[in-house]
Amino acid sequence: MFINPQIQSSYRDNAIGKTLYDYVIYEKPEVVIDFGVLDGYSTVCLAMACKENNKGKVKVYDLFDEYKHNHARLKTLVNNLKDYGVIDWVEIEEKNFFDWIKNPEPFNLLHLDISNTGDILDIVWDNLQGKGTVLFEGGSEQRDNVGWMKVYNKKPIRQSRAQFDVVNPLFPSMSKLK
Repeated sequence: MFINPQIQSSYRDNAIGKTLYDYVIYEKPEVVIDFGVLDGYSTVCLAMACKENNKGKVKVYDLFDEYKHNHARLKTLVNNLKDYGVIDWVEIEEKNFFDWIKNPEPFNLLHLDISNTGDILDIVWDNLQGKGTVLFEGGSEQRDNVGWMKVYNKKPIRQSRAQFDVVNPLFPSMSKLK
């Protein structure tokens, strides 16, 4: 049963955690990869579903303190995983997405939340199309117009080559590659 974790996240208020949980419940993936985890909200939601299914493992990859912007803190992540009783359903490793994508490991479900831009989605589309389900933060017009995208002149996700459906249009939004 889904319990909305009391963990700081932009996902928390708009049911994106439930969206992630439901994908795992219904698809029953063996390998779930969660890139960009901050305090672990998405990871907890994914791992709760693996635990409920008694199947699968969530592989968490993040830069943690190496990322100069808003980044995950390993200790907070581990504490949250323990608090929600899902630490045994998770493997954690410091890893850069741009290194990983050069030789991506097999997965059934990938959740990508790494300051996504149109350029990043082009890379994802070119390298992961047809390799598993890819859910990513972003995809709505509102998300493409957030301040940091404008300040740093980032290519909007909606202008990427990637074909996707917005599955949760509420801000910050979540989409799925076709």
